[in-house]
Amino acid sequence: MKRDLDLVKKVLEYFEEKNAWGHEKDMEINGFEKDQVSYHLIILFEANLIAGEPITSNTGRIYDVIPFRLTWSGHEFLDNIRDNNRWSKIKRIIKAKGENFSISLITKLATKLAEDQLFS
Repeated sequence: MKRDLDLVKKVLEYFEEKNAWGHEKDMEINGFEKDQVSYHLIILFEANLIAGEPITSNTGRIYDVIPFRLTWSGHEFLDNIRDNNRWSKIKRIIKAKGENFSISLITKLATKLAEDQLFS
């Protein structure tokens, strides 16, 4: 399954807007299939952008995550991609350069664009 950056942003926004403390057993994001959301919850957990309870096999493989909040890194990343103009620019740059970049590089790009906007 491919990582969908728009879904990443929507999941992070979902947890930021959430008022109640507690886990999300069957999380739904409009416009995305349940399997897509589940996959993205796992990779967001692995990237330390969300906190949750991993559900593992006997061998330790994570096959599901019960998420409950953003991590500090998740808040930082979301703050840097929140602005829709900046987010569109990030996606344009990524697409122009080949669309295959790690989350750490996307984070650096988002941080640089946010810094440029702040200090210009």
